[in-house]
Amino acid sequence: MSVEGTGLPRVEPMQQLDEVVSEVVSAPSAPHTMQRDEPPPGPKPTCATDAEADEWSTVWWTAYEPHVKAHAADLYHSPLGLYELLEERDGKPAPVKLLRLSWLLRRATKLMAARTHEQRQALALPRRQLLEQHEPEAFLSVEEVRALGRSHAGDPFETCGGFSYFDPADKPLKILSISHGWLTPQHPDPFGQQLAKFAAQVWKERRMVKDLRDACMYPVACGMCHGCCCFVVPCLGQQCGHTARQLPSGEFGVFYDYGSLHQKDEHGERTPAEREAFSTALETMGVWYGHRLTTTFISAELPDGWPRRPEDAPFFPLGWLKGKGWPTFERAVSNMVKRASDNTFRRIVDPLAHTVGFYQYREAPAHPRTFAARLGRVIFTNGKQDCELVAGLYADTLAGAFGHAKLLEYKFAMWTDEEAQDLASALPLAQQVEELDLAGNVEIGQRGLDALAEAIRGGAAPRLQTFRFESTWEDERKAALEAACHERGIKVAVGGPG
Repeated sequence: MSVEGTGLPRVEPMQQLDEVVSEVVSAPSAPHTMQRDEPPPGPKPTCATDAEADEWSTVWWTAYEPHVKAHAADLYHSPLGLYELLEERDGKPAPVKLLRLSWLLRRATKLMAARTHEQRQALALPRRQLLEQHEPEAFLSVEEVRALGRSHAGDPFETCGGFSYFDPADKPLKILSISHGWLTPQHPDPFGQQLAKFAAQVWKERRMVKDLRDACMYPVACGMCHGCCCFVVPCLGQQCGHTARQLPSGEFGVFYDYGSLHQKDEHGERTPAEREAFSTALETMGVWYGHRLTTTFISAELPDGWPRRPEDAPFFPLGWLKGKGWPTFERAVSNMVKRASDNTFRRIVDPLAHTVGFYQYREAPAHPRTFAARLGRVIFTNGKQDCELVAGLYADTLAGAFGHAKLLEYKFAMWTDEEAQDLASALPLAQQVEELDLAGNVEIGQRGLDALAEAIRGGAAPRLQTFRFESTWEDERKAALEAACHERGIKVAVGGPG
């Protein structure tokens, strides 16, 4: 039996695969090389206190706001902008290359079979330039990426070409982006531990039946609870015999920064052509995570064997990814505009996020000044310089992805007042949105609803036509928000399709 579309052996049940991966990732005490008797001072946040971060972010935003790069809508809402970043320009190297998912899964299988640190180090992903030189088959050409086609959006009777609530152009691309923290400054994954975890999660997302309840319900309901009828005939656009929530089999393109971007060599240098390509890629880094049609896999858990406390190794802040700057950015932009639907596979795969049923917690878009204050309290290896760079990238991504979105869908995102207030602060920047969906967010209270009401009364989201409310919000709690919508002629709806 093989993992469909990859030729790899399928390990069943999933617990066995987890045990294999656990052995790989827990084996290295190898990061002993990271331990020192007296560790030197590690990088610190740009700001020492929240108050200092608020003050710094206000000054930074005042200076940066006139220079926000509002990228074209296509860069975040259609495939065209992505394809352009994969093309060579005037004989110069492409800013970005995508890795073959099948190649990465084969590599992960070899890592799982390795039994020594030396074998694992030899199988760790090389930087892009070395891959291009020694293993060019690891990459997809831009023509191959274009030919991957689109996956299913999960619309009712999509398979039959029937009713479709969403535009067919909203069908997701077969492109995955990996968000992760670097385990060392020199290499993000020196023993292939994060690659093994990524592969395990891909295989898990591709499983048809996720638990005993699903196994029982599938034949009883003729597969209808999985988006099928007559057992295996798909209704929601998915592959035949698959559940609607299953990550499709077959080839995908994968954005993994170490293999997709030009990295510094052993001397810490890039060639002039590599620097130019890297600079172009850096300006649009948010697109691979923030694009509406890509899927983000978040590797948020520090592998076993690595230091847990900042005093053990300064490169690791407390909470690891929660304390590191680039992953904080990648997670935030991934949550901006991707669809939230239980009729199709997850666009954001975050194993550590709080999950209820199929839905998982999603961060709310925040105003660039608010997000910059958060960045001021996390760690960047290059300090304030990178902090300001990433704050600017967030502002640019928000302007391009959030600013050009026509549908903002945050159903069952497990929001509270804090997230609603963040969204309210960002809504003035949602210049094109026509429909906003907050159904399922039962924990938003009076403060959050009042903040949204104030934003609507103030003219935020000037093209908004429909605001979908959560059905359990009490009349008195939502009265101000409902009135603000009616004053502007915005239709108030309850719940939502998909």
